[in-house]
Amino acid sequence: VLGPGTLPKGQLQSFDQIQQGFYDCQWIAVEGVLDNISIANNQVWSSLVMDGGRIDFNLVPLMTDGDFKSLARGTIVRVEGVSSVRTNEGGQSSSLLFQSPGFDQVTILDKQTSTLFTDPIVPLSQLALPSNQQENGRINIRGNYIGTLPTLEVILQEGSESVTVETYQTEPFEIGDIVIANGISKSNNKGNRLSGALAKRLGRGDVTPIPSSRKDLARPELNHRFVSVTGLYKGRNNGATGVMIRTEVDGSELLALLVTESKSIPDTVSSLGFNSRIQLSGVCLSSDNEGKTPSLIINSSKNIKLLAPPRTWSIRRTALILGGILFTIVSALGWILVLRNRIARQTHQIQTQNQETTSIESEFQQIFENANDLIFTSDLHGNFSSMNPAGEAILGYNQTAWLTMNWDQLVDQDQPEQLHNLRWAAESGRPVEVIIRNQTGVQVFLEVNARFLNTEGLRTGIHAIARDITERVRYEQELIKAKQTAEEATQAKSDFLANMSHEIRTPMNGIIGMTDLVLSSELPAEQHRFVSIARQSAQNLLVILNDILDFSKIEAGKLELVSEDFSLRHELDQTMKTMGIGAHEKGIELNLIVSPDTPDRLTGDAYRLQQVLINLISNAIKFTSEGEVVVYVAPEEDEGEPHLHSSEVSANEVGIRFEVEDTGSGIPEKQKRKIFEAFSQADSSISKNAAGTGLGLTISDN
Repeated sequence: VLGPGTLPKGQLQSFDQIQQGFYDCQWIAVEGVLDNISIANNQVWSSLVMDGGRIDFNLVPLMTDGDFKSLARGTIVRVEGVSSVRTNEGGQSSSLLFQSPGFDQVTILDKQTSTLFTDPIVPLSQLALPSNQQENGRINIRGNYIGTLPTLEVILQEGSESVTVETYQTEPFEIGDIVIANGISKSNNKGNRLSGALAKRLGRGDVTPIPSSRKDLARPELNHRFVSVTGLYKGRNNGATGVMIRTEVDGSELLALLVTESKSIPDTVSSLGFNSRIQLSGVCLSSDNEGKTPSLIINSSKNIKLLAPPRTWSIRRTALILGGILFTIVSALGWILVLRNRIARQTHQIQTQNQETTSIESEFQQIFENANDLIFTSDLHGNFSSMNPAGEAILGYNQTAWLTMNWDQLVDQDQPEQLHNLRWAAESGRPVEVIIRNQTGVQVFLEVNARFLNTEGLRTGIHAIARDITERVRYEQELIKAKQTAEEATQAKSDFLANMSHEIRTPMNGIIGMTDLVLSSELPAEQHRFVSIARQSAQNLLVILNDILDFSKIEAGKLELVSEDFSLRHELDQTMKTMGIGAHEKGIELNLIVSPDTPDRLTGDAYRLQQVLINLISNAIKFTSEGEVVVYVAPEEDEGEPHLHSSEVSANEVGIRFEVEDTGSGIPEKQKRKIFEAFSQADSSISKNAAGTGLGLTISDN
């Protein structure tokens, strides 16, 4: 723990985004209505009803406490926290969980203490009128319960109107119960809907189904109305949400879904015989009368009534059936003659297509078997289903072995968690590098490009191509190691030069000091000249040592600049006095021109400023045989110059430009960059006529 911090501001997300896992284990915000509240062990467990569904809400006041009594059923809240998707044993989403760490993350938008399940009650015929909405946008309605859709949406009916209540609660209601609901009206010309709703049973009531024909069920006005139909029972199918009952009504098939949580078939349905005459009562779905989806939703086996058992065989009925069979046989013989030629033509076309398909499959199979890269397929959980010979060679497993293996078994245990999941690689949509271990335990570096296999729009598996990049990775590692070795050698050299330069300077200063003492005494002219030459040579050597020491500090990254107050004009004057002697001896004129608006009192490293100026001026004097050397000093102006721009200078800083101009021979254009390289000069012949290490401009540049 580094220290206290603040939680981020959660962005408001919808139920659909949370259900699809887009924000799984992320800090977000949601809004909804509290329902089914329970408090235990200093925690709040509740359902949060949102637009689109319900999520389980858990408030654990770890960070901040609050009043548990402020959270009541119907309270509209905005909460911040972390969402997660719960899955069942089959890996499918079963429920959603949202957790908040404290009451500071709970904002009560409306308590609804005076409006929840109370008057005024809005009639269903007036749901679309905005004037009926309360200040919080919610309304109260009342009607008779007529059924629940498989999506847990409750259908209420009042007179000739009905409404779909998106409550998603599992509280049982009986057909006809009087139910009151509170929610947000989303009514339009397609029907009445109440979103993010809570529902409460007020008492028993009665509702009479509307007798309807198969044709009536397609009428829009009967959509989501309680109806009844009569027909012949034709069979049943078990589904995930209940029992699908096939019934013949008015000569066409009608599908009715009996919603039941139990996997067992109710006795009322199991006892029905084929062609039994039955009556079905339930919620009409008039949006589809083609039989593709249920046209009737039944919530109780009590709404399935047997009117008459199957009819027995009779002579008349048998004659009709035999006549129909005979007619069918004659018609079939006629069609056989007509279709025979068609079948022959289609057979030829199919054979041609099969040959083309076989040729394409053969080509792909050759590519699969002869590829140098590892190519394989697996199911969505990473269990291998196919692998090419190159893959067997890379991994060291034969077909009998890899058919029983999973991708996770190959991935090195030290790899990040997401690389153990092949689905993550496929969802990333880009190549990923992963380390696996082959049969002998040796690490193999792979670059994996995985994609999903889709069948009719559904993901059914994963196919991937993996390239062995072990040699490339090892080469890169060797390059990094070589670079580190070179950097360590350079650092050792710089440290050695810095230490040696420092050690040599001490006796050199002693030599210069002693020669100064000898020169201050009375000496014959010839001896005085010899000692002067020795002193000058020692002075030149000290300059070289200082340059080497500074260059070593730069290479080692140990050169530091000090910050102290100084007078610019004083430092310039000292520099000109120091360099004036050398210029006078060569008969060169040395001039200093300082702009009047140049500030004098500055803060910086005066010694390093002098060092740079002395390097530049000494070079100008060294390579100028006649004429003059001029030093210009002025404030820096931003006129497109690349040296210093106003964006780089703060209000308390100033840029000053120093220029050294001489009448020497100049530097060839192609040599200008070379003079800033260590131990380099523009012309190697110069070193014969002028002493120097070739480090002055390098130090100044750094």
